[in-house]
Amino acid sequence: KAVVSTQSTGNSLELSFKFACTKMRTTVVLLVGLLVVAHIVLADDTDGGKGKKKDKKGKKDKGGKGGKGDEGALKKLEEEVGDLRSIVESNIVRVLLGSGAEAETHQCYRICAGDSGKGKTIWEDKGRGKLRTIVDMSGCGFTAPPIITTAVTGDGYQDLFIGQSAPFSLKKDSFTINMLGFASTQFHRGGCGGPGTLSAKQAMERNWHVKYVAVGHTCSDPES
Repeated sequence: KAVVSTQSTGNSLELSFKFACTKMRTTVVLLVGLLVVAHIVLADDTDGGKGKKKDKKGKKDKGGKGGKGDEGALKKLEEEVGDLRSIVESNIVRVLLGSGAEAETHQCYRICAGDSGKGKTIWEDKGRGKLRTIVDMSGCGFTAPPIITTAVTGDGYQDLFIGQSAPFSLKKDSFTINMLGFASTQFHRGGCGGPGTLSAKQAMERNWHVKYVAVGHTCSDPES
């Protein structure tokens, strides 16, 4: 089961997708415990049914029928445990650290998708056509810098800038996007058809904002 939560932090709107692997594993353990108890109860009922004699009217004890009912319940419980185990395994995040590396499937990894917020993202002029914004992703709960993919969207000209998919100063709770423009292309050469550059104010008027998807470690010790 996936737990979805949204929260607004400063100038950013963050959407965290938390795969509750730990809770699922706990549930599996509890169900396995119930499975063991059911086995014991079934064994006791079976032995008790065999040991009991007929009463004076020659009627047998009903333990046999009870045993069959227990067997059906036990089989159903086994199926549910198997289904739950499959769900846990399918929701585990797999992380490849290095080309050709084996996938890590530690339960502490989390996927977090976020948006700095349309109309809420603050851009700064850094000179020579460079614009900068710092994105807060503290709501993701990472304990180390994550693996991240970024993109800048808005109402115009963001596609002419370089840098929207190259985050800088990546930390466990934030990263920086530097937009360098304009790029000269066959479609757009030397400012023809648009402004030569954009100011931070113009970027905010055009509602530039950063979207990202990150995968990172959320346990207190990243090495655990």
